[in-house]
Amino acid sequence: MGAFGAPDSHRSASDGRVELRRLSQLRSAPAARHRYATDRFLRWLYATAHDQRPTDPTAFLGTTESYFAGSALSETELDYALARLTNPGLVADAGTQPKTVAFTLGGIDCVLSGATVSDYLNRTHLSDYYSITGTNVVAGSQAKVEQHNHNDAFDPAAVREFAALVQQLAPTYGLEPAQQAELIRDAELLSEEADSGALSPEAPAPRTTPSWGD
Repeated sequence: MGAFGAPDSHRSASDGRVELRRLSQLRSAPAARHRYATDRFLRWLYATAHDQRPTDPTAFLGTTESYFAGSALSETELDYALARLTNPGLVADAGTQPKTVAFTLGGIDCVLSGATVSDYLNRTHLSDYYSITGTNVVAGSQAKVEQHNHNDAFDPAAVREFAALVQQLAPTYGLEPAQQAELIRDAELLSEEADSGALSPEAPAPRTTPSWGD
């Protein structure tokens, strides 16, 4: 904008404005933020304490890695990331006050594999297959979840783990209050069925599969 008389005056070109809109939309996507927080925290912890020493997780929030598309991650988002990593055993709570966490061998293996957390967990839990259909299930619009067991090594603990994770992360999906309540109820039912043995290979298949926000 040299015509304005200042050699350092600039304005966004059309491509720049498109990129700004893209970043703005990305910053407001809960699923994208959660995936980023989970993956980046695990890699930060590996760089910081791959010797498995207990580490204060909140130190991550003071790093450049804690920014997603130009927006700082919150403590709540860090808590969700820690829950996502602790539940499958990639990170362990060291049981200290203030809270510290430590790497596990599984977490180290995930980082060294070069895979994202989601891809790594899908790759290492082949006996527990969940197909997710619908539109933006993690982002929190309409979603339908069906469980398919492809072998006889059924593990009800994995179903309970999945249901507990859904309940814990439900507030991040951007659902309406009624839809969020329905999602949590369906997750509770899934956990109860796992506890009762209703989902075991020997038990008759349920009449319906849980439908969330459908």
